[in-house]
Amino acid sequence: MNAVYAFLEDVLGVRWFMPTEFGEHVPLRKTVSIPHMRTRVEPRFVNRRMHGVANSVPKAGTVWKRRIRMTDHSLEVPFSRYSHNLNKIILPSKHGKSHPEYFPERNGKRRIPSTDNNHSWQPCTTNPDVVRLTIEAAHAHFSKHPEADCFSVGMNDGHGFCECKQCQALDIPGRTFRKHPVLSDRYFAFVKAVAEPLLKTHPDKYVTCIAYSLVEAPPLELELPPNVGVVITQDTGQWHDSEYRQKDIELATDWAKKAGVFGTYNYTSLGWLLPRCHHHLMADSLRFYDRIGAKAVTNESWPSFWYAGPMMYLRAKMMWDPNRDPDAILDEFYTGFFGPAAPAMKRLYDIFEARMHTKRAGKWFEGLGSVEAQIALWAPENVVACNEALRQAREAAADTALFAARVAFVANGFAWTEAILQEFWQAEALRELVGNTTPSATELFAAIKKLAVCGKRRDTNWELIKDNPLIVGNYLRVIRLKPRRLNSWKSFVSRSSLLGIQALIGCVDDETMDRLQTLVQELPDADLRDEFEGYLWMKTHPDAPNLLANPGCEVRTASKTRAVGIGWVSEATPPNWSKWALVAGNKSRMTWEATGGRSAPKCMKMTGIDNACFIQTFPAKPGERYSASVHTKALGEGRPKAGLFIQWKNAKGQWVYEAPFRIARVEMEAGNWRKLNLVFTIPKDVSSIVFLCRGRNVSTDAALLFDDASLVRLPDPR
Repeated sequence: MNAVYAFLEDVLGVRWFMPTEFGEHVPLRKTVSIPHMRTRVEPRFVNRRMHGVANSVPKAGTVWKRRIRMTDHSLEVPFSRYSHNLNKIILPSKHGKSHPEYFPERNGKRRIPSTDNNHSWQPCTTNPDVVRLTIEAAHAHFSKHPEADCFSVGMNDGHGFCECKQCQALDIPGRTFRKHPVLSDRYFAFVKAVAEPLLKTHPDKYVTCIAYSLVEAPPLELELPPNVGVVITQDTGQWHDSEYRQKDIELATDWAKKAGVFGTYNYTSLGWLLPRCHHHLMADSLRFYDRIGAKAVTNESWPSFWYAGPMMYLRAKMMWDPNRDPDAILDEFYTGFFGPAAPAMKRLYDIFEARMHTKRAGKWFEGLGSVEAQIALWAPENVVACNEALRQAREAAADTALFAARVAFVANGFAWTEAILQEFWQAEALRELVGNTTPSATELFAAIKKLAVCGKRRDTNWELIKDNPLIVGNYLRVIRLKPRRLNSWKSFVSRSSLLGIQALIGCVDDETMDRLQTLVQELPDADLRDEFEGYLWMKTHPDAPNLLANPGCEVRTASKTRAVGIGWVSEATPPNWSKWALVAGNKSRMTWEATGGRSAPKCMKMTGIDNACFIQTFPAKPGERYSASVHTKALGEGRPKAGLFIQWKNAKGQWVYEAPFRIARVEMEAGNWRKLNLVFTIPKDVSSIVFLCRGRNVSTDAALLFDDASLVRLPDPR
């Protein structure tokens, strides 16, 4: 099959630049001339995998991978199994009750996962029965699948390592890699214990695993038998940092020497919303992996093809032959896919790639959970340059419908990127207006409205692209399956809007209230209008009922059940309140004070803490609207951060992360009381509000006070 597709490409000039007919090029010829030929080609990497393409572009993605000669997940493919597998060998449903000793000891107790699909744990790998069961599972696998050349003992996809004395005795005290503890010696002692007997019974088979997380670095005090295959995870998008790159090279070189078979696992999209293009770094890595003898190369792609198309095409070609010239392959893509618009589109993708080369320290999984980190790589002049390249491309491709459509395809994808950037930058501008000047009500409203327009434009652009799988492949995965990764970005924009609203309401008097209520109707975002109206309603209803229990910390006895959660305690707090601290010892520095309050003597106080909260919960239903507030005051030295956080729990008492938490946060200086406000609507699947008065970076020479909290039910929106 590879020979057929190679013939179509190399002899007849067919190209598959990306999935579907949209990415296909078939030359039109009156005659086909086939030379006499006999050619034998072997790929440098026998296993060439691209995860996520078939998920991003259903059906057509699988066809495309076959045509560009990627390998599939078949057991006949060499070294095709190496990933997470231990939770399929040691099963909570089968072994949990009868053999708790198979599971990790955590804080002195054996932790039995609730389901077989749970990955947040690792078995007790020094338990001889765990080793025996793994060997038996390997025998059963090879008996059932004689075509397979490997059996995976890959660790589960999480931490949760065993803390028993036997497991910890194999660790090298103090050893770290990129600031993380290294537990490789204990894990690979287990791998070796499984591999050695299998070398005798199945000398032509391999025991495989993935080296990442806390077992990323090679073991120091043991040698692995030759039937151990190790696939290492590396983010070569970080190779813009020469120091980071050198550490990756040293790590891979060491593994290539220690493992019987060596492979790599890289990442294309990594869950980014903005273009993540590192064509030449990726090409460098594949040439390097070939030099040190890698047999398998995997790419976790989940591509959004509008920006990842050139890199995916380049990777496919270089996974077959890493010695090819990457620029020649890229030129082939640009010319074949964009025709006369190729020069302008190359400039566009060069800008994308240059963003990934922005000078900064390399960071493992950079941007995975922070859209803000991705935005930091861009500046307004980059957007201007991209739009100019697209303008020139449209002009060049105007006479050819197919090439014009392909330029428009990329332009539509970039329009959503630009909308994200412009909204974020406007949020920054609004913060600067509030913080560094004394703006007028007119200036504040104009900036708030502009931010709302940016958000509306982002939503509109999403509607234009959301049904095109070639554009939204990775986006859908993040938005639908990993929404928590978007919360930092959404919260930043939301908090910026909140700061502007509060500043605006603060400078509105009774005479201008009617004018402001009229202006609010000009806002293009319905949720923002509802939020704004909530603040205005509170301004005109200062005596609305407060639903919190003991909001001023003066009540001596509890009238309701205290808020309950993991690590929450109620000692030395006002009745009806609880407290939590990231460092358990800091809880003693969170107190109920008899003096220092705002409107009455008592208040809550934090000192010498890095991250802590006073907490109260309140039942709520989806769709209900509330106003929340608390007063806070800083004492002493430094600039601690005070925050009012509104978080969500469901009917089972579990955190609901799908909707962004609401946050009002400010860096404090010693002085007067400040009021933090929030207006919000309860999201779906939420059964209770978690009201948190949060402090961060409070030194032992400083203090944060909290008092006069409020939670008010607002009228339903009109």
